[in-house]
Parts: sequence; structure tokens; C-alpha cells
Amino acid sequence: MRRESFRNPDGVALKLQNLQSALDPERGLSSSRTDRKVVEEFPPASAAELGRLAAIVRSEIGRGAIGASHPVDDIEEFPEGRLLTRMHTLRERDPAIRRKLLAKRESGTLTCEACGLSQPHLHRALQESIFEAHHLIPLAEGAARATRLTDMALLCACCHRLIHKLIISHRRWVGPDEVGRMLNSEPVNTARG
Repeated sequence: MRRESFRNPDGVALKLQNLQSALDPERGLSSSRTDRKVVEEFPPASAAELGRLAAIVRSEIGRGAIGASHPVDDIEEFPEGRLLTRMHTLRERDPAIRRKLLAKRESGTLTCEACGLSQPHLHRALQESIFEAHHLIPLAEGAARATRLTDMALLCACCHRLIHKLIISHRRWVGPDEVGRMLNSEPVNTARG
């Protein structure tokens, strides 16, 4: 299934610019080898022809023939396992913070600060495997700094992942309390802002 963002308006506009630059390399924009191959294979049509093709595409979208999700084939194969080398720039994180955050809650059952998940019947080591440390103040804001345990939240892995997904999709900081309200079906402003 394709992601919701597949061929979004911004992506389509960028692709059209890339194809235009493949048509006219003097414009100074870059285009990929694939873009240039597409332009060679399908030479530019007249405005009337493009309008006709666009009308067909709109009609097919309208009747659900394009953009509909396709069933997943259980025998489809995905190549994996190659060794890759990557270079990344990361913000430094102290691995001791999580251990100390867990140790601070040594006396009781571990509980997610967003959804309230708790698994007291599990052995402590298994409980700990469920939880992650989350920065309440974004590391991306500002330079290197000292972090205190009070700057951290203990979240289950699902809530931690959900918070980071919301931060990306809303383009703003989202805290554990907001996620807790969302999961408990309280009205939450989900608009980007």
C-alpha cells in the first residue's frame, strides 16, 4: 500500500519541475537520468493533448481506478540483507539516562507517562524492555546541554513512536500529556500548526 504522502501536490509539482528541466537543461535545474529518459521516450505533447490526458486521469481517479489501495500479495518478495555503509550526523545522547530513569522508578511498577500502560505481572527486566526514555525538551533546539532526569519521560515503545510521528506530521512539539488525551479520546487539536 502506498503512503498517504505518495504523489502529494508538492511532490507532483517538484516532479513536473524536474521533467521541465529535463526538457530544457539551460534552465539550470537538475534532473535525474530517469527524468531525461522519460522525456526522450515521451516527447512533449501539445497543450490540448496534455489537457485531454489530464481529463482522463481525473476521471479515473474520480471512479476510484487510480489511487485505490491494492491487496498485498503474500508471495511478494522484498530484497533485504545487503550490507550498507551509512554516514549520519546525530545529536549525542547519553545511554545512562534511560538506565537511571528506570532505576529511579525501582520501587514501583513501570508505567507509560502517556497511555498509562503497566505490566506488573512481568519480570522487571521484561517490563524494562517495553519502555524508552523520551526528551521533554527537544534536543534539536539549541546547542549541547546538560539533561536532567526531570527533562525526561518514561514511555512505552508505542507511545514513543507515536509522539515522534505526531511531531513530524504536525510540525510542532507534542508531549506525553497530549498523546494521553488523544488516546483517551479527549478532543485534541490534530491540525498542523
